[in-house]
Amino acid sequence: AYGTGNKPIITGLQTLTGLTWAQDGSSTRWYASLASNPWVLLVDSEMGIAKTSASAVLTDYDFYYDGTGQKLYVGGTTSPTSRTLQRSTLGNNINTNGQSHLVIRGLDLRGGGWENLEISNSPADITVDSISSSYSYRDGVNSHYSGHVTDGITITNSTLSMLSVSGVAIGQAKNILVAGNTIYSYALNDAIDYANGVQIGDAISVARLMTGVTIQGNEIYYGGQVRGVQISTGYHGEGIHTDTVGVGAIICRNKVHDLGNPGIIAIHPEIPTQEDIYDNVVYNISGVCLGATTWGANAMDHAQFFNNTAHNCGVGIEIQGPYPPISGGV
Repeated sequence: AYGTGNKPIITGLQTLTGLTWAQDGSSTRWYASLASNPWVLLVDSEMGIAKTSASAVLTDYDFYYDGTGQKLYVGGTTSPTSRTLQRSTLGNNINTNGQSHLVIRGLDLRGGGWENLEISNSPADITVDSISSSYSYRDGVNSHYSGHVTDGITITNSTLSMLSVSGVAIGQAKNILVAGNTIYSYALNDAIDYANGVQIGDAISVARLMTGVTIQGNEIYYGGQVRGVQISTGYHGEGIHTDTVGVGAIICRNKVHDLGNPGIIAIHPEIPTQEDIYDNVVYNISGVCLGATTWGANAMDHAQFFNNTAHNCGVGIEIQGPYPPISGGV
């Protein structure tokens, strides 16, 4: 930002006007013609919840776009003409597009029709600090570009919220620091997988280059939840999820709470890995508070859990290794 005051805003949101609304036989569902997918829909400045069919649109904030019939369906007992609807009109609000040595600081990113911030094709040294990122169709900050490994991604002191998929999602990089962020109300589109507060790694072959991962001092809560309603369940909307991160990963001093999904999960497929998970506080979790799972021939060569606090969980600490049994030290 420039000087003091509010963060400069980059937004893809645009108010929908001039639509003619009708009901389709349901007292709680309205539709109007719309030529293109809105991707994101805000209803009176509140995040709308994308549904997979028109019949699933039943309550306020539900919406569905029928691409074949070019119709937008919105839930509610009163006509949407009395409400303010906003849609996304951009792809990525910011795309690094192959550039290195960038600092992105003090911005408010809203309503990306894809990612709010996409780190793509950047060889090295991307710093993201003190941003707000909200209301995107996918992630708050993303670096998953196929075939390119970024050496050095730092994401700190940022607030990432009201997101359809993950707060932070990094699939192909090394020397990663995710620290001091507040992440909440993510994984709000249950049809999109790999949706977690912090998602590091995606089990693809290049992920074995993801060494030097540190996730520390973040607060993560309300995964898959918005307005007190749990939308995502099971292994979807976890707090922190690492998948094939390689040697030297540290997950420490995070506070993860109030999830209908697991808190911190480390998955170890394909290659020897090493993770130290310590000094985390995890509570009010319906499933597993802390867990590690093997998946592959050389999985879980080294994992340490120590000095963590887990309470009010479905399971406190779960270690499982069916593919194959755990072969290394835990």
